Amino acid sequence: MTPAFFIGFLEALECSLLLLVLASHPGVRQGFRFLLAGAVLGIFMGSALSYLPASLAPIHNNDLWSTLRHSAEVAMFMAPLYVLSLEKRGHPLVSSKMPDYMLALMGFIFSVFDARLAGLSVHDIAIVLERPASTPAIAMLGTALALSVLLVLKAPGMIEKLRPERFFTASSVLLAAATLRLLTGGVGAIEETHTVEAIRLGLQAIGTGLCIQIQQALMLVPLEFIPTGSEGLFRFLSGPQMATTVLVLGLTAPAVSVLMSVLSRPDPDLSGHKQAAHRRLHLAFFRMDLVYRGAPPLICFFLVLGALHFVTASVNPMNEPRPVPLLESKERAGVLVIPVSGPYGDISDGMLRKFSYLYGREVIRFIAIMKPDGTVGVGLDECEICDPPKWNKKAQGYAQRGDHLVCKYCMTPIPTNTVNRPGGCNPIPLPFVLEDGRITIETGELIRIWRAAEKLDKKGSHL
Repeated sequence: MTPAFFIGFLEALECSLLLLVLASHPGVRQGFRFLLAGAVLGIFMGSALSYLPASLAPIHNNDLWSTLRHSAEVAMFMAPLYVLSLEKRGHPLVSSKMPDYMLALMGFIFSVFDARLAGLSVHDIAIVLERPASTPAIAMLGTALALSVLLVLKAPGMIEKLRPERFFTASSVLLAAATLRLLTGGVGAIEETHTVEAIRLGLQAIGTGLCIQIQQALMLVPLEFIPTGSEGLFRFLSGPQMATTVLVLGLTAPAVSVLMSVLSRPDPDLSGHKQAAHRRLHLAFFRMDLVYRGAPPLICFFLVLGALHFVTASVNPMNEPRPVPLLESKERAGVLVIPVSGPYGDISDGMLRKFSYLYGREVIRFIAIMKPDGTVGVGLDECEICDPPKWNKKAQGYAQRGDHLVCKYCMTPIPTNTVNRPGGCNPIPLPFVLEDGRITIETGELIRIWRAAEKLDKKGSHL
């Protein structure tokens, strides 16, 4: 029953941290009991939903619940933009106590989705252990313990001593809570898909549906054998790149907007201070206030970027094979032979292959890959631009992510169709011959091109 305890404790602890962040704003702190009441109601209702009969199909529709959950999280992330507009107009909602019903609803939304998924996990544990009564009780004990930690930290005077209002406005405190929610993923550890990836997939599905509707309205029927310009455009608009771009812009826009609103504040009017020392002191306090209030949105911005990078890398990891050492062919001196399908794998699978050739004390590395158009690309494992420092030689060369190569130093994505083309961050091309299912490379040409690459005046990169 220990897993049930930890599930209840960890999920309630995540919820407690979110409530503490929200309590940093004085307007929330005054009605904190309503925020806590909404969270407790969400915990009980979410847990109870997991124990309803399975015959109630609409209630147990996981796709529906996932859609509601991710929609609520997107709304949380967009809420700072709305509150920011209210702050600029001096609306009393952000300068005084927030309405009780709004606080209760906020607490409910923060907890109900997590509680339902946690309740499903506890329910499964109870079935396996054949303890239908004691297992949920242990889970609720863990939940109560985590909420008691919240009450201790929320004890009168505890938060006030830290003076969080120096750092948080109404918009930045909502931004901090939404960012924390994004990082923890709620109960995303139980679900297979992280919130960020789920939102990206949802955006891609919306883009695909819109493109289909537009094509049907304009009667742009795709032709099977004749590609058209509009077809390529709609394929791009409905593809993963467009969805990722919209996701990045959408998740970073609140942090950037809140930060810009802080930094764009005009300097204070110092005409009423006759002494220079008073003017300097007043200006120093103003600048320190900018630093304090600008820190939360700036931290949230980098945390969101980190979450986007982590999820993207985990969903679409980079493939970097170990270089295979090659010797000259016994049949033909001065030639390296790589079978398209043989001991080094089947290159026709489109995966990156790396090879190395020992030239004296130097190791020459090069790559080979089957491109989407069915041709082979061969080049040195370096480009004409990037020059990693000696302490970071591991950043030299390329890895593969999806249908692109990636320069390990500057992280530039390179379409595999452009391999064999010189210039930019593309691999330096190597001459080769493909015949009888074998790639042959003359060692003399390999050494000549490698020597020329070593003499290039590389400018490094933006890193």
